[in-house]
Amino acid sequence: MMRKVLQGTLVVVASMLANLPASAAVVGNWNSSLRTWNNVEMANLKGIVTTAGHTVLADAAITAGLGGATVYVVGEGTVAPTAGELTILENWVAAGGRLLLFNNSGCSGCTATTAILTALSSSISVSGTSAVAAPFPTSPFTTTPNNLVGLTLVTSPGDEVVGGTQIAGSFISYQAHGAGYVFVFGDRSDHNIFNSTATDINAQLFLNILAGGVPAEAIPAVGLLGLLILFACVAAAGFLILRTR
Repeated sequence: MMRKVLQGTLVVVASMLANLPASAAVVGNWNSSLRTWNNVEMANLKGIVTTAGHTVLADAAITAGLGGATVYVVGEGTVAPTAGELTILENWVAAGGRLLLFNNSGCSGCTATTAILTALSSSISVSGTSAVAAPFPTSPFTTTPNNLVGLTLVTSPGDEVVGGTQIAGSFISYQAHGAGYVFVFGDRSDHNIFNSTATDINAQLFLNILAGGVPAEAIPAVGLLGLLILFACVAAAGFLILRTR
């Protein structure tokens, strides 16, 4: 009898794990950059992000933990973060965060971008040369959840991004840092790169980045919860079996 109870418990737990939702991204934005969520075009991006099930935090200063953000935007920062803020960003990315650095033609935003990339010891840089778009190659951030391979980013004039791994010609490049990533955009990525609706190629790229490129990326946290539930249920079933002996 108790064996059937244990088997039934395992079936229930397996069903619970199969139906647990994947974690969504929590997106922060530096309040000292030009492209905060208060910007009209960034507000449009905010709507796309929240409609897709992600959480957008209010614009805020760079503080330890970044308010729980898993993705953080520095939207065309014309001032450099302080030494303390740079340390916070570096530690946060190394621990698994995804940092997005937006720039614009004329190297607007390069002040913050250069300081942050230096703090990350990154080989990526933004040059004064005009960026050139190219079709998306196969990469974790161009295939999941939206397959964009072979399509091309919609762009306006921007600065060339050099170094790292390019995913949109020289408009966008990324690089791993510890357990996280830094993405550098050579164009002001709100008015044209993440525009209109979530069906746009550009917006889909942003949603891919929020997803981390791998749907199962959120599974570790969910898996831990599942293991705890499974352990508790098995322990309880085992205890009942022992009591009946």
